[in-house]
Amino acid sequence: MKDDTLFWALCDMDEALILEAKEVPIMKKKSMKPMRIALIAAAITILLAGAVFAVYQYTRSTESLADRWEVFGNTEMPEAQKDYIDGKSANIGESVTDQDVTITLDSVTAAEKSAYLIFRIHPDPEVYGERQPTQHYTLRFSDSEIYAENPNYGRIEGYSGGGGGGDDENGDEWAGCTVNFDTLPEDAGLNDGNTTLYISLHTLMQMGPMGETPEIHGTWTFEMKLPQSETPDSIVSEETLSFSGGVEMEIRDIVLRESDVEFVAVTDNSNYIFVGSGTQAELARMAEPDKICLTVEAVLLDGTLVPTTGIHVGRDLDSREHRWSIDWAAPLDPMQIATLVFSDGAERFEVKVNH
Repeated sequence: MKDDTLFWALCDMDEALILEAKEVPIMKKKSMKPMRIALIAAAITILLAGAVFAVYQYTRSTESLADRWEVFGNTEMPEAQKDYIDGKSANIGESVTDQDVTITLDSVTAAEKSAYLIFRIHPDPEVYGERQPTQHYTLRFSDSEIYAENPNYGRIEGYSGGGGGGDDENGDEWAGCTVNFDTLPEDAGLNDGNTTLYISLHTLMQMGPMGETPEIHGTWTFEMKLPQSETPDSIVSEETLSFSGGVEMEIRDIVLRESDVEFVAVTDNSNYIFVGSGTQAELARMAEPDKICLTVEAVLLDGTLVPTTGIHVGRDLDSREHRWSIDWAAPLDPMQIATLVFSDGAERFEVKVNH
């Protein structure tokens, strides 16, 4: 692969892939909008030994986002943050059966430009046998059909990213899916109370102990009205950051939103990439030691460190200026952000957020 096309990002990677990734091919999706680049791991296994939902204070989608926050950032999500996410969530409980497999859309969390869905997977044991400890099921979301409809702006196509998986209290497996809508009109939001989300799943993969992945093909289609919630105002920072760690760079035009942070990076050095924080950054630096891997995280007013996951980069500026959009591990209120922290792995550079 040519070096000038290699832009890394571990976008919405399942936690299991982080723990067991070995060989890591790169897949790049081209688009007229900021392109999304996903790092796909070859080793696919069960998520986490302890990823079992038991007692529910929150929706499963909220609990799953909290787990993802902890895995990606090595920090526990505060209860206040869980309350914020749960206010954007709803239990669904709709089931569809095809090919003797029942898939249930358990719950959903809807932010302004993205939604997070939890599916439960139950293959009929009389057809597929009792699931063995070394056997697991997961959904392939990359070939799903996803779109949203709203009377104010019509139909908008979406795309998916992974979102974790594990066992529930009944022994069934669950799979999470993040769906994004980059082409929503500027003032539109999925959480306006008028948006219906459609998703059609087509592939269920069986994970065997030796890495084999036989597939079950069918059609599991769901339609749901996304829960309504308020979208906090975005924050536009007038601050400009210059740093000279692994790369001489200026950061400007910073915009903090509920789902992500966007900024323009200005540099003459093309040998850099922004990656997700925590374990994702560690993996990227090991896999691509010749690249300068940069991260950005947020620190909340209470001192909580917010991890980042998905990466979008738009090269619609000149050769020195690149516009980046980096997703938080879960939706948050930008008014709670005190500081942005940029790092090259050795040094940290902070930008205070003026509300």
